[in-house]
Amino acid sequence: MVGMLIVTHGRLGEGLLDAMQMIAGPQEKVDFVSLKEGDSIDELKERILSAVKMLDDGSGVLVFVDMFGASPSNAAAYLLNENVEVITGVNLPMLLEIVSFRESSSLQELSANAMTAGVESIKNLTQLLRASLQNS
Repeated sequence: MVGMLIVTHGRLGEGLLDAMQMIAGPQEKVDFVSLKEGDSIDELKERILSAVKMLDDGSGVLVFVDMFGASPSNAAAYLLNENVEVITGVNLPMLLEIVSFRESSSLQELSANAMTAGVESIKNLTQLLRASLQNS
């Protein structure tokens, strides 16, 4: 089963994991790493690598980070020699999209599906509702 690791600033990853499990139920091989104020990039890299090694059963680990170019993604970039895919811009829909398919899909398939779900879930609700009201 492909592991999942959420790496974010502050408690965002913990909150996303909590919300995902509230909707999809308890999950195995899922964890989070938080960047806290005062943490060094080296400390963060070590915590990420340790979590990846714990989560990887040979199927790989999908690592989700909050922002491209920020400390979590920069630290995760050092995982190139590991069996991982790193996705930036984590959101709840992308986590929910892949959680059910981790046993039957490859790391690369899950990565592609997560990215598609993440992008497709972004909507301007106000515009959609206004358009719906104008068409009725």
